[in-house]
Amino acid sequence: TKHSVDMKFMETNQWMASVGGYSSSKLIGISFFELVHAQDIGNVQKSFKNLKECGQCETSPYRLLCYGGGYAWVQTKACLATARRGCNKGQTISCSHQQISEVMNRDEILSIIQMKKKTFAPSESHAMETQIVKTDISKKTSSLNNKEEILFEAPEPVHFEI
Repeated sequence: TKHSVDMKFMETNQWMASVGGYSSSKLIGISFFELVHAQDIGNVQKSFKNLKECGQCETSPYRLLCYGGGYAWVQTKACLATARRGCNKGQTISCSHQQISEVMNRDEILSIIQMKKKTFAPSESHAMETQIVKTDISKKTSSLNNKEEILFEAPEPVHFEI
């Protein structure tokens, strides 16, 4: 995979799709560290600190979170690449990932990035109806001394994408 210096995906490979289940479009612009299991992130970040200092690094085995649930044990080698003279693209990071295990615990969602896109519409029983609310505006402003009816219309049901 190819990353910017802040480890956001610039390019992915077939391995990420076949093992991790992530399409290129899902990962471009996302930080690599979002795919690392929370208990492993400290060790992976230490390895990448070496990348900054030495120009290359190798992680200890860590759990890569898979799309749809679960994780696979992976080890990553990374190197810092500087663009050719005359090219203003700056530095990039190239990573090669070696899969150590099959995908494990496929039924566990450990991060929001693993969640498959679903559409959710609130059920009709939860939909709000138009309500008439009486309020005493005189308590809120000194210029009005009478009660008024205020009509609030409920918005259309909202469809959420997760």
